[in-house]
Amino acid sequence: MKNGTSTSEFALSLVAMVAGLAAFVLGALLGDTHQATQLAGLVVSGLSGLGYTWSRTAVKRADSASRAVLGASSPAGSSDVADPS
Repeated sequence: MKNGTSTSEFALSLVAMVAGLAAFVLGALLGDTHQATQLAGLVVSGLSGLGYTWSRTAVKRADSASRAVLGASSPAGSSDVADPS
């Protein structure tokens, strides 16, 4: 399984989070009277973080379930690691 930071989900979530935070900060700095812009920025940023967390959790659960199935189906005493002797 890939490290979480080297996946496309991470890259897309990071872009969405940065865009959301940029909308929030620019709205504050430019004196935007529409608080909806700032709120939308925060919502987008938060949801992208939650989406990434959910995605990685689903991947890890699927990986651990497949390892459990593979481990249960192997004969007793066998191992996935080659015997070094």
